[in-house]
Order: sequence, then C-alpha cells, then structure tokens
Amino acid sequence: MAWIRRQLGILRGSVQIRAHALHRAEKFSARAVCAACLQSIRALDELAVHELWGAAPDAVSAGPQIDGRRLLVDLLRDLDSLRPASGHWCFHAIFAAKVFGQLWRAATDEDSEDRLSLDAPVVAAALLTGLHPHLGAVPLQLETHGVLLAQQLFSALCTGRCCGSTPEVGLQLPGVALSTMAEILKDFSKWLQQKELPVNAASVFARRKSREGGDALDQEAAELVARRLLTVEMRDGLVQALTNYRRHLEPEAFPAALDLWSSCQDLMLRSEFLVQSTPPCASSPPEEFAEAAVVDGGGGDSLFAQRMGHWFIFQSVSASAELALHPYDTPARVDKNDRDQWRRLGPRIKQHLDGLAKAVQSLLEELQCERSFYGPAWEKQGLGSAHLGITAQALCMAVRPRVEALVECGMWPTAESVMVEIPAGGGRLLQNLEKLDRLASRYPCPRQRPFAPLIDIILPHVTAALTGGFTTLDRDITSHALKGSDSVEFQPLRPPSLLYCEGIVTLWRFVHDALDAPLSLGLPVDIVVAPFLEFLTRVLQRTQRRLLRPCEEQEQVPFKIVPKVLQAVAELAKNEYGLDSDDDDLGDEGFAEGEASRKKKKRPGILKWGSSTKHTSGQVVTRNVIVEARLLEVEPRVTAPPVSEISVRLCSLGFCLGQLDDVYNKLFKAVNSGDDLDVPTLRHNDARRAICEELPDLQDSMRHGCGDRLARYLAHRVVYFEFRSEIFERLYFFPATGGGPGSAPSTPAVSDQAASFSYFSDASAEAGPTCVSLAAILARRQDGLLGLVYRTPVVLLVTFVVELGQHLVYVWMYVVLDYLRRSKLDKASALLDGDLEAMKRLIAAMMQEVRRHVKATTRTPGGPAASKSLTGLSLGDCDDAEKRLQNALKVAEGLTLKVHSGTTEELARYAHRVCGDVEARELREAAGGGDGPQQPCASRGASPEVDRSPSPRGGERAEASKRGGGGGGGFGGGVGKIFGGGAS
Repeated sequence: MAWIRRQLGILRGSVQIRAHALHRAEKFSARAVCAACLQSIRALDELAVHELWGAAPDAVSAGPQIDGRRLLVDLLRDLDSLRPASGHWCFHAIFAAKVFGQLWRAATDEDSEDRLSLDAPVVAAALLTGLHPHLGAVPLQLETHGVLLAQQLFSALCTGRCCGSTPEVGLQLPGVALSTMAEILKDFSKWLQQKELPVNAASVFARRKSREGGDALDQEAAELVARRLLTVEMRDGLVQALTNYRRHLEPEAFPAALDLWSSCQDLMLRSEFLVQSTPPCASSPPEEFAEAAVVDGGGGDSLFAQRMGHWFIFQSVSASAELALHPYDTPARVDKNDRDQWRRLGPRIKQHLDGLAKAVQSLLEELQCERSFYGPAWEKQGLGSAHLGITAQALCMAVRPRVEALVECGMWPTAESVMVEIPAGGGRLLQNLEKLDRLASRYPCPRQRPFAPLIDIILPHVTAALTGGFTTLDRDITSHALKGSDSVEFQPLRPPSLLYCEGIVTLWRFVHDALDAPLSLGLPVDIVVAPFLEFLTRVLQRTQRRLLRPCEEQEQVPFKIVPKVLQAVAELAKNEYGLDSDDDDLGDEGFAEGEASRKKKKRPGILKWGSSTKHTSGQVVTRNVIVEARLLEVEPRVTAPPVSEISVRLCSLGFCLGQLDDVYNKLFKAVNSGDDLDVPTLRHNDARRAICEELPDLQDSMRHGCGDRLARYLAHRVVYFEFRSEIFERLYFFPATGGGPGSAPSTPAVSDQAASFSYFSDASAEAGPTCVSLAAILARRQDGLLGLVYRTPVVLLVTFVVELGQHLVYVWMYVVLDYLRRSKLDKASALLDGDLEAMKRLIAAMMQEVRRHVKATTRTPGGPAASKSLTGLSLGDCDDAEKRLQNALKVAEGLTLKVHSGTTEELARYAHRVCGDVEARELREAAGGGDGPQQPCASRGASPEVDRSPSPRGGERAEASKRGGGGGGGFGGGVGKIFGGGAS
C-alpha cells in the first residue's frame, strides 16, 4: 500500500503542475477537470489508507462505500482530457528528481565502508542510460543525479539519524564514506569515468527543449528547488556534525566533511542565469552582503559560506571548552569580611583553582590541536587566518564567566576583603590566563569584539595583594635587618674573603625570597615587577641611610682642610707657567722700588712665621704647624667609627651593588622568557621598561649617591686624619739639635703613632739625619694602603684609588707650598724628587692592584677588545683613572721644578699667591684703610701670636685612646690591622 500511496502522491503533484500550466495558457475551463482529478486521487488514497485497494464494496462494512474501479475509470477519462494536444505528458523535474532519489537507493549498502554496494556501477548505468532520457519533460542535470546519490549514501551512513540527535549521543561519521560523497559531488562525471560505466554524458545529458513548450527558466528553477528539498537531511546533518566537529568527526574525516558541505552549498546556489532573471527583492539585504554581491555576483553567497565556517569553528570550540569547564561553574561563596570562613574553605578554594587552572591549560592544548589537525582543512577553505583567531576568542569567552564568578563569589579576595592575598593555586591560574590572553593577541579574531583581557579581571586584586605582602615583609622583617649598633652590626662576615657584614647578607636573602615567592607560585613576572620594585626601592633607600652617615657626605665637608687644599691645587695648576713673583715685569729699578716699599710698609714678615724652631715664649717647637692649622680640627662624630667599620660598610655597599646585578639579570631573563616576541603584551613592555630604567637608576643612586661618597670619605679620612701627624706635623720638619732655647728637648713631645715610625735618613748633608720624608712615610704605609685597596669592592675601587692617590699628591703639594710661603723648605728641597718618585711608585702599585681586580671579574666573550666587567667597570675605566692620577702628578712635577729653580723670596711670593694669601691681604688692607699694624690671619703667610704648644688633636687622641688605639686620630686602633702600621 505504501508504494500505491507514493504513486498517487506523484500523480497528484503532476495534476497540480498541469493545472498550473493550463492556467498560464489561459485555459480556465480545465480548472474544473483538475479539481475532479484531485478529488478522485484523494478518494483512492483513502482506500489505500484503509487497505481496501482491490476489494469489492461491502454494504455491511463500516468503511466508506467507494467503488475503486469506477474511480479509476473516471480519473483516466479526466486525465485524457488534460493531455497535451501533441506529445506526451511527462513527469515534471521535481517529480523526476523524487523518483530518481528513491531509485538511487539501490546503489547503497549500509554494511560497506564507503556505503556503496557492489552493484552501484550497474545501477548507475541502468538509471542514466535507460530511464534518464525518458523520465521528465526535461532530463535532469548530471549534478542533480550526483546530489541524489550522495543523499542516499548519507541516509545509509546515518541509519539511526545520529547526526540529527544531540552531540552527546551522536556517532562518529566514517571518513571513507564522506570522502566518497565529496568526490561524487565535486565531479560526478569524473567519478563515472573512474567506474568505467557505459554512459555517454555528452549525449545523455544534453539539454533538450521542453516537449510541452515549457520555459527553461522554470525548469531550472524547479530542479534547483528539488535539489534543496531532497537534500535537506544531508545538509542539516552535516551542519549538525560540523557545529561540533571535534566530537563527531575524526581529524581524518574532517576535511572530507568540510568539502562535502562546501560542495553542497555550491550546488544549492542559483546559476548566473537565474540570478540575472530573478527580480530584485522588496527588502534590501544588509550592507555587507550587498557589497559581497557586487564583488562575486552571488548575492553574498560566498560571505554566507565564510560566516558559516566561522560559526562552525566557534560552536565546536565552545562545545569542547564548555565540556572541560563545566565542573567549575559553581564556585563556593565566601564572605569577604569573614576571615574564619576563608581559612576554613581554604582546601576547597585551592582544589577549585587548581582544577580551573588545569582546565585552562587543557584549552591551550586544544588550540594547538586545532592548528595541527584541523588547520589545514580550514586553510583549504580559505579560513586559515581566521581559524585560530576564532578559536582563541571562543576559548576566552568560555573562560571569562568562570573568572568573573571567582571575584563575584568572593573566592578570589578583592582589595576590600579582610584577607587581601593571592589564594593558593591562583598563581598557576594567572599564568594560564596570561597565556590565553597572549594567544588571543597573537591570533586576532576577524570580527574583534571589545573584550578586555582575562587577566585584567583579577589584576587589580593581585596587585593589591602583592603590594600588601611586600609592605608587611618590609615592616616586619627587612626594616629590622640592620638595627643593631654599629660596633656590633658592621663586623666582617668571614675575613679576609668576606668582608661585608652578616646583616646585609640576611637582608638580601629576604629580598631574593620576596622575589622568588610569587614567581614560585606561578605568578607572571610582569605582574610582580612593579610592586617588587617599589619594595626594593624602600629597602635600598633605608639601607643607604644606614651605611652612609650624614656627617660623611661630601656636602657636609667633614674635613675642613679639603676645600683649601683643592683651591690651592687648582690655582697651582692654573699658574704652573706664571711669573715667579709680582715684580718680575718691573725690571731692576722696579724691583728695588718694590723692595723699598715693602720695607717701608713693614708688612708682617713672610719669613717670620716659623723661621725659628723656638716659640716667642721660649718653648721649643717639636712639630710643624701649618698656617691653616685650625682647619685640621675635625668633629669627633666624623671620625668616631674606626676605619675597619668603614671598610665593612663599603664592602656591604659593594655586595648590594652585586646583588642588584643579580636581581636585574633574573628579572630581565624572566620577562624575556615569558613574553611573546611576535606579539608582545603591554604589561611585558611596561615591566621590561621598568627593569631597564628603574633598576639601573637604583644602582646608580646607590653607587654614586652612597658608594662613591663613602669611598671618598674613606680616602679623605686616610689622608687628612689618619696621616695627619705624619704629613702635617712631621713631614720635612727639622727640630733644633743644639742646646739653648732653639734646641729640642731630650724627650720630644710627639704622639705615640708618630713615635712608632722608622724615619727616613737622607744622605744629603742639607737634609739632616732626622727629617721625615714622604718616601719614608709611604714606604712605612704602602702595605697598609695596598691592603685597603685590596679589600675595597671592585665596583668602588676606581673611585677610592683615584681619590686616595689624588689627595695624597694634593696634600703633599699643599705642605710644600706651606713651607714655601714660610721660607722653611731650604733644607728639605733635596728630598722632593725622591718623594715624587715614591708617590709615582705607590700610585703605580695601586693601579696595578685595581687592574688585577677588574680582570678577575671580567669576561671576554669576543677577546680582549670585547671585555666587559660584570660590575660595570672595564679596563678603559682603569685607563681613565690612571690618566687622572698622572695629571695630578704632572702638577706635582711642575711644583718640584719651580722649587729647584726659584729663590726663597720668589717661591714665598709664589706660594702666597697660589694659596690666596695675597688676595686676602689686599682685601684686609682695603678694609683697614692704611698701612698701620694689622693682625695677620691664618690665610696669610704672617704668623699670628698664638700659643702653639698644645696640639689641636688633643681631644681626638683622647677619643682614639678610648677605642683602644694609639695616637694619630684613631688610625692605629681602627685600621692598624689593615694597614700593618701604627703604634704597637
């Protein structure tokens, strides 16, 4: 009965199409005949439904009393009246397609791998050569037969209609069958040739004119409608499978399924003939589709196929992501003001965050899977550039609500919560979220939506937690690292190899732990950089204030004699080739007049100061007293710490600078390894900029603002305080040797440290046996000076050595000038050349030690020319330092030559001019307004009448004795072990 009803349905459709044709031919009288035919067909269909087909009418039966035979006779009579005047009444294209669609089922086999039966070639030959030319008013196109065969193969593929069901119960579609169907749709004629069928496609499928004079346009449109109607099941099934192709299609079957859907779309499109013949629609299409229609002439069909491809990718990736993220849809709710609940739910929070982090990590692997297994197929369809972008966006959109739920439910503490911290497991989640954001930036979506990065949802709360953690660490731990007293805190850790203090090592251990702790939790380094640098800045600023006392800064001028010495040296370098006296340009007469004028004015005698070893009160002078003796006085707090403590502080500063290098390298390496070089993120660029700018600024601030100042203070202290007795009091001093008032006492009143020196005995008769030369002082103290250089950190070594060498030369020249302006250098002038050579040897030895240290900490990746010190120093810096020291020695050489070439009077006037005494005297005379007696000051060559017997260093010696050392301002007790000299 089913077959009978199917044939009646076809007959009903034929009558309707014939009635439509007669109506177009304006044969309105045939409408009643068509209505009678349709009524007879409906009555016959009722007989078939009640299974009364062929049965005789029964009066007793409860069914309809219809005579089937009579109905058939009436129907045939009416059909004859509808028959065309010439030709035959053939099936319409729609019904012909329906008939062939059922007949092609004979070529399928559900048990075959490709779903084609062994008799498929025979069936194809019979249908195409035997039935095709005679069925329908116009023969169907070859592509239509291919579509109908593919539909039957798809029906055999999905016997249980799995593709129309939900994805959870759907089955995997076999790739071989899909490949066969795609091959048939792509080129049915080629597939027939491969099967070697006796079918002449050129003759069989040649288009013929309609036998009933129908319009070719209507026939083509009707055939297109038949294709669309008869392939709905296949096209819907493919769409259902492609919207979750990760579940329904194996990677090997996916390209065939995609090709099959694409070929179906192409065969369902209108031809150019139909497009041009179709009148425009009343409603205009969207602008983007209108533009596509102008480009490809397909009415936006290509854009529709492209957008459908985007939809397939998005839906499939979203389905896979939802399947992975589904267990984390309902996080636990935590009250932000309940500290106990937060601690109680800690294990559950950690489990939730760890699971979510693993799920996000699996989604990152999904993107790699998409690229490897499905990317080539999308590339073939022209969607390769958009494939990964849509995948990344789908993953981000699936993860976003889960991350927002963490903040909303209180599982991730906010800045307003009572517990502001990063929950356990949150670091790895942040790391994976940043990776996902980086992929979204690397592969932009073709239709970008204004979505913020995922990590920005919780970034403010992470920054607040990091800042709070670093602040707590600084308040509770690092701020107490160097709180002890100086004498206890600044002790060498393990002398002589480790000279920095233990407190600075402990401090940096906490600093490194503070950096490693968030990184070990998995936090991205670009998030950690800004809060950590703020913490590090606070720690280093406090450390600098602890390692450098305010009185040791150069702006405070701890040693008042230094500006005077620098002024004299600068004037000496400027007047190196100046006139020997003020009267050289006057000639002999001018010189006589000038001499008479000086005698007439009776200036305080230049030669009167210290011209005798006996004081005006009759006391014998046992030490030299310079003109600016009051400038040698130093406040006790300036020299209170011993030199060993200063050396430990200096080494601690060098340790800090080295640790800053380690922090810089660690952060810079972490930022570069975690960034995407092709598509760098803004946060990584900001972090890299902060590392490259702020850390070097911190290092420069600590090196130049603290390290160099402390190194200069140590050099000045050695020269102007520790060597004060030797240089300012004993150097070139000749005590009286005879009896009477000018002779020296049997037991000279000298300091303990000075008594400990072994004085140099010069061979010249003018020098005398007891004159202390600079060469003797340097020979005695060279080992100590070199030991101090050896113990100075490499990064501060050049600054210290340059400052120490320069000021040793400067103070020597200043003492010589002081003797010259008092005309007291006659007997010691023969020692200057030897002292100058001794100074050169000492400077050479110190620079040799500097170069040895720099080379020991220098790597040479490209040879000697490419050498670069790890501490920022290079051999070029050593060359610059040596050049500066040589310039100071050149000025000393010029002074030595001038001493040997000038007379006593000329040298005295020259020394006064260099030391600024002449200008000071003229200012005083202008203020006094006459040539009367004037009280000389310390800046002039004349000597004020003061009591010279007590030493200005008495109080300092007492302070030194309290520290357990000898005389000399604490030099013997503070740095005796380092220098190897001093009192025993």
